[in-house]
Amino acid sequence: MSASAGTLQAETAAREYLAFTGFEASAESAASYMHDGGFPRYLQVREAIVLQELFDDIVYRDVIVRNRHSVIAAIQACVKLTDEAKDREIDGLVKAMEVCTLSSGIIVTENQRDSIIVGKIV
Repeated sequence: MSASAGTLQAETAAREYLAFTGFEASAESAASYMHDGGFPRYLQVREAIVLQELFDDIVYRDVIVRNRHSVIAAIQACVKLTDEAKDREIDGLVKAMEVCTLSSGIIVTENQRDSIIVGKIV
């Protein structure tokens, strides 16, 4: 991600935080954002378990496998690949594959088996 893309992403997150909380842009709201984060579910309930669940999702759901300095696999994990989640999971995997220049990836589920071909096969 380029510096400008990272800056734009941070600005968007800050605007979303302000809209969600109803705060005006100020030094105080910036400090609040840095302290509380921009996770709406956490801001609603303010329970540490919500942050732990978010962390678990980030760490355990999306995995890029490295072998020394090169990426060798992209793995997306979910309990069940429902119709509602299918596009999101596939899109996430395809984006990771594109960034890492991989030609295939794996979606791991609890108990489903299927093969999905996205795009061209050469």
